[in-house]
Amino acid sequence: MSHFPPLYLTISRTVNAPRRLAALRARAANKSLPDWRSARDCTLRNGSGSYGDLSQGFNTENAGTQWEKKVPIWYTHTGPKFRGERFADEVEGGPNHKGWYTDDDCSDKVRGIVGRLPHGRFIAGYHNSDNDERVYFGDVYTDESEAASAADSEAESLAEVEREYSERWRAARNLSDECGTLKTDIAELVPMRHHARARRELERAIETLREKRKELANDYADIEL
Repeated sequence: MSHFPPLYLTISRTVNAPRRLAALRARAANKSLPDWRSARDCTLRNGSGSYGDLSQGFNTENAGTQWEKKVPIWYTHTGPKFRGERFADEVEGGPNHKGWYTDDDCSDKVRGIVGRLPHGRFIAGYHNSDNDERVYFGDVYTDESEAASAADSEAESLAEVEREYSERWRAARNLSDECGTLKTDIAELVPMRHHARARRELERAIETLREKRKELANDYADIEL
């Protein structure tokens, strides 16, 4: 495996011609190739066409620990970006299912995808049916079935995270609805607070509302309703 996209196809203020040439020479040495020209899969002219028009982002691994690091990804919402791209389950030796559901309703799923690069190389990614997003990861594979396996693994991981969030969102939504019902009950009980029974019910309702609001704030602070 190698890194995607290659350094020698990158143009920026920090990646100049000498640095790109050094990267090619290092690549040639690692692969026991005769010279730096032999190490090129693409040129600057056709590199963008081979690697697709993508936006770059990052995934965070081991968040909140001393091993936390940002891993680059590339994403798009405008369809496949690689020639011959197909789903991981369409690859020989790939998974025997068509993706992983992201919710209990089985309405949306994440499905691994494999993109084809020049010279028999592949990259792994996934497609999210919920927003039609395609995400590609940085490793380059020389075996298509290996890329399909990696793609399916990434899709499974995301689907698990999405399902957990969906469950927590539903729990937070139920808590919010209960708070709304309690607020209505309190508003109806306030005018009758001079009656002992109504006052006791009002006090219980206020205490329960406080507890549920506290639970919502502490346990579901990351959930957007």
